[in-house]
Amino acid sequence: MSTWKRQALWAVGLGAVLAAAACGGGGEGGGGGSSAPAWVKDPRRAVFEGVQDTRAFDQLIGDPAVLFEDGGYKMYYGAVRIFGTPTPRISVGLATSPDGISWARRSQPVLSPGNFGEFDGLFAEAPAVIRRDDGTYLMFYSGNNGISYRIGLATSPDGVMWTKRGVVVDVGAGFGAWDSKSVSDASVVRVGSRYHLYYSGFSFDTNQALGVGLATSDDGVAWTKVSVNAPIFGPAGSTDELLRGPAGDEGSLQPFARWTGSQMELYYTWRNRATGRPPVHIALAVSSDGISIWERRGIVLRAGPDTYDDVGVMAPAVVEVGGELTLWYMAASTVRQQNISRARRLP
Repeated sequence: MSTWKRQALWAVGLGAVLAAAACGGGGEGGGGGSSAPAWVKDPRRAVFEGVQDTRAFDQLIGDPAVLFEDGGYKMYYGAVRIFGTPTPRISVGLATSPDGISWARRSQPVLSPGNFGEFDGLFAEAPAVIRRDDGTYLMFYSGNNGISYRIGLATSPDGVMWTKRGVVVDVGAGFGAWDSKSVSDASVVRVGSRYHLYYSGFSFDTNQALGVGLATSDDGVAWTKVSVNAPIFGPAGSTDELLRGPAGDEGSLQPFARWTGSQMELYYTWRNRATGRPPVHIALAVSSDGISIWERRGIVLRAGPDTYDDVGVMAPAVVEVGGELTLWYMAASTVRQQNISRARRLP
């Protein structure tokens, strides 16, 4: 179960709260090598919040996926209704903005969970959206049926009306597979003529920390895993992977990949393995080929000290506009509220 979902369930007494505060700042810690670029949080704090209405589908929000096109922003996000419904279900919402500050949201989800028994019959969340050269939008999302997460695909001609295409990255086969229980939190990036899909994976038989897996594709539809025996990144005894949670609790690394032209930047959710306790931060690792020899750069964005993100900053999504990088993320709070915030990278 993803970190932000645990927060959502906790808000109605169904899960355990992540509770702790952290000092602000960034750039150090996390077992990093070379120093990471500094990021500065937007002084507005929350730039997008859930709707305080029992009829709204997006009372709590998280997992932002942001596109900049045609001079404006599109934000796809995970949305959960927990009040006014007997069973919380997670869907995908869409909001648009001319400046990344003032947002107009659609009143209904653009992607909803499937029917009972389908792979996404309970949750459809954690969207990752790209636009191919032919104009088709592809949305990769995490579907859950109450047992496991799998990564599904939906396509759209306009980014609004979506058609589901089924599972494209499945759990590993057999108890020996490192990702035999769940695959989720897709991040898709184009490298040359191929697409790379990074994801969080979790083992069914070992119930241990998550790692990041990779699948590749020529068209964004048919995918082949690069490694079936081990993750390409973590845990391998490192200090900065998520510690195993309570039985059945999968946690999440929530990777976001950005290809610079010469190296792959992998932003991910960080929590100290030694303590297994919040707060949760965002860290960075880099690789020349996006597959092997990852250099950990440490924490780039820390939780707190303000109460709007004192539990954690997580689910990173980096967007470049006019040569400037913005990191969108979910901020979790001890006051039972979640929002989407942003930070700018210093030159």
